[in-house]
Amino acid sequence: MNKTLLTPCCKNLVGEKLLYLSKNSMKNLLVLIFSIFLIQKQASAQTYSTRDIQKMAWIAGSWKMNGKKGPIYENWYLKNDSTYQSKSFRVRTSGDTLLLETVELGLREGELLYIPTVNGQNDNEPVSFRITRLDHNGFQGTNKGHDFPQQINYRLQTKNNLIAVVSGIISGKEEKQVFNYTRQ
Repeated sequence: MNKTLLTPCCKNLVGEKLLYLSKNSMKNLLVLIFSIFLIQKQASAQTYSTRDIQKMAWIAGSWKMNGKKGPIYENWYLKNDSTYQSKSFRVRTSGDTLLLETVELGLREGELLYIPTVNGQNDNEPVSFRITRLDHNGFQGTNKGHDFPQQINYRLQTKNNLIAVVSGIISGKEEKQVFNYTRQ
């Protein structure tokens, strides 16, 4: 092999010999590494648009779930062309209403985010969940840095039935809570 066309790549620790690659092989290796990096970055940073917000039209309206302490409602509406908003509240048996959370589901700098503010949790500050999966019947939001939940899923089962699932790890154990809603 002509060593004038070869470039030292790394030392072989056993024999202290230099491993040589041709400049062409080195260039191909760098192109391959760069391509893998771009594909991975593109897959992890999907860009969303208002067209994706339109896929979520099914969520608009009033949803009800019966609970032990009274019914829970989620009321969703289109705030603008890039955001859905919701208020979730419980109607106590006494007739009083208790605000549980507000949620914004919308575009923020090309990312689609589910941003709940839960009454009495996280110092009443919003927590963002990045939408990692979206189709015409549901979505999944993820925030691996949050204590619980780390994942939120909404899935339209039928035109009038919706299942919301919050899940994550608590004390090393997988936990999940399922909420079954009916359109009102």
